[in-house]
Amino acid sequence: MADVASNIWKLKLYRFFASLMIIGGFWVPYYTQVGNVTLFQVMLLESIFVIALFLFEIPTGAIADRYGRKLSLILSSFFVCMAVFLYSLYPMFWVFFLGSMIWGLAIALYSGAAEALLYDTLKQLKRESTFKMMFGRFSSYEHVAYLVAGPIGGYLASSYGLRVPMWATVVPVVIAFGICFSLTEPRVHKKVERSYFSTMLDGIKYFRKHKVLQVLAFDRISINLFTWIVFWMYQPLLTERGVSLFYFGIFYSAIFGVPILFYRNLERLERLFGSKKKFLFFSALISSLSLILLGTFDSLVLMSILLIMYFSLNGSRFLLLINYMNKYIPSKIRATVMSTMSMIESFLYAFVFLLTGVLIEWNLLMTFVLFGSFTLIATFFSGVKEEHLLD
Repeated sequence: MADVASNIWKLKLYRFFASLMIIGGFWVPYYTQVGNVTLFQVMLLESIFVIALFLFEIPTGAIADRYGRKLSLILSSFFVCMAVFLYSLYPMFWVFFLGSMIWGLAIALYSGAAEALLYDTLKQLKRESTFKMMFGRFSSYEHVAYLVAGPIGGYLASSYGLRVPMWATVVPVVIAFGICFSLTEPRVHKKVERSYFSTMLDGIKYFRKHKVLQVLAFDRISINLFTWIVFWMYQPLLTERGVSLFYFGIFYSAIFGVPILFYRNLERLERLFGSKKKFLFFSALISSLSLILLGTFDSLVLMSILLIMYFSLNGSRFLLLINYMNKYIPSKIRATVMSTMSMIESFLYAFVFLLTGVLIEWNLLMTFVLFGSFTLIATFFSGVKEEHLLD
């Protein structure tokens, strides 16, 4: 029991080091200035990344369910290490292309596995009712890493050039890889004797037949669709406004560090808004309006406030939806079902990234407005009801 309990702090450490991307605040300048690729090609690379996610999501979810979440995380960390080495040694488009495919495979292996391992750990300890709180805190370690990485990356990029933050990123991803080997597979998750393909098909069928999961998935996907894409849009906006590389790092820390306060207080946020359903609605509404305002006003101060608000609220509702989804999924197919939903997201992202590449070369600010308007419409079409949100 003690070995399983140690998963909790080990997963926090893993999340911290796996997220300590020193290059994180400078991805777009690294691509465009070091790798000499265009903004459209940046979005093309991200589209390739999510196509890889789409192809690998369900197969890797089945690997986690059949062979163990620990193995899935070990393989994920190994491929992240491989991708970072490639990016750091050979910065050019076709190497980025290969690296994006490898990184997509790595994230597919990670997707759902860490959450499933945490949930099953708590279940074995008979503490699964604390998952919402624990998952919020677990996820906050990712943002602590962003908070730390920003100033370090800003100093390295402004003092020694953009290649140095990429080289520095190798260190934490190797540490994360090492931590994976010390994790313990919970007993509530048994490595079942069903075939790999049976595991995969069972997860897909379960999702297809579960109406509540589909409702929650629609809300998660439609409203969170642009969160990842906005990350790739705000850096060109900073470049357009002449912000120095050092302040890129400070900006990165601010917009991704503040959400820690939200993630560590998810239950309080729900009480503050009056109910779980109201929090999901108003967080989506505020996020939508933030994107629209980002494309309307030309102010760095306002831009930082709006981005902090957007990532904090959208991230919080994303974590809460994962919590509610887990309540409906049996342990033996948990990673596969979560990967099914991630696969749907990946398919949509592949298309939207390509569209974004075209739109931002046309008008970057108007792209924010368009995406905010779409999210606003999706907010009012959400079918989530209070009774769906089980604790």
